[in-house]
Amino acid sequence: MIVLDAMVLIHLSKIGLLEAAVELHGGGLIPAKVYAEAVERGKREGHADAQYIEELVRTRKIRVKKAGAKTTEIVERIGVRGGEGECVALAKQTGFALATDDDTVRAKKERLQVTL
Repeated sequence: MIVLDAMVLIHLSKIGLLEAAVELHGGGLIPAKVYAEAVERGKREGHADAQYIEELVRTRKIRVKKAGAKTTEIVERIGVRGGEGECVALAKQTGFALATDDDTVRAKKERLQVTL
């Protein structure tokens, strides 16, 4: 499995590679904040990719999982917040690789102890 942040999720969806990417990694995992950003807000704004992401969640190719509060708090102290912070926390909790476009996460990957 692989943890995906919102922008990676959205961009892979827009270019038609999201389903293949999650299948390649045995599934995708996203935190609730990423679901809210990519699907709920995307649907309100009329983005077609939001419907597609929602379908992958409905069929359980992508799963939504809550990141642990304690791990999220540790990540936030390092300077990564919001959806990206929850993605990092989820990657740390599960040991799965993280797909992110966030410059802060990439710059602090050793300190965060995540695989990108």
